[in-house]
Amino acid sequence: RVLQAHRDAVGGLTCHPKAPSFVSVSADGTLLRFDTVTRAMTGSAKLLGSAACAASSEDGTLVAIGLGDGGVVLLHGESLRELWRDESARTGQITDVKFAPGGRLLAVAGTDSFIDIFDVKQLAALGESEAVGVRRSGR
Repeated sequence: RVLQAHRDAVGGLTCHPKAPSFVSVSADGTLLRFDTVTRAMTGSAKLLGSAACAASSEDGTLVAIGLGDGGVVLLHGESLRELWRDESARTGQITDVKFAPGGRLLAVAGTDSFIDIFDVKQLAALGESEAVGVRRSGR
């Protein structure tokens, strides 16, 4: 039985790689975490924007969220505390976010036909800052 749900379209799901849980993100600007054993909601976060996609790092310590307005958010996997935000990563909606093996790099794709590569370890350590190690590639 679901006791809490999103109020708008679910844009992304990502399973924790080691724990029995997953997070969902929605156009309503929320992230919800659920335990797959108890089926209970175990956490939530307000994203300050419509969410389009999500990815967990391979160790589960980070969750990346792509936003409908072109922004990217990096959250701590356990506390769901925001570690970093780039509100100008894209001119269109973020369509996918993926961590590279090892969790150091994050690829971000959008409707503007570009892919950005973020050095996640530097971003998480710096907090909100200028994008570090970002290069755009595309047509």
